Amino acid sequence: MKHLLPLILLLVLMTGCKKDHGYDNSGTIFGQDYRKCMCCGGWFIEIEKDTLRFQTMPEGCAINLTDALYPVEVYLDWHYPDPQCMGDEIIVTRIELKK
Repeated sequence: MKHLLPLILLLVLMTGCKKDHGYDNSGTIFGQDYRKCMCCGGWFIEIEKDTLRFQTMPEGCAINLTDALYPVEVYLDWHYPDPQCMGDEIIVTRIELKK
């Protein structure tokens, strides 16, 4: 029982030290979509084990994906467009590089 209290205290401290980055998700941009079709193009991103695609960066974003060394770790806010074309596209509303 004496050893249980320090373990619980350590677990509470570890979970309390998480940095709140203020974004809904984190993701990994892992490459450009070079396909040529009506609904293709943009960049591939993995968010919570789902592979999705976005076409444009939010206005004022300073991230340059054209010359990036992939994979690129990011924090982001996003949503699905309405209507969807292929079902894997998203709209990124806010994005920041992980530091």
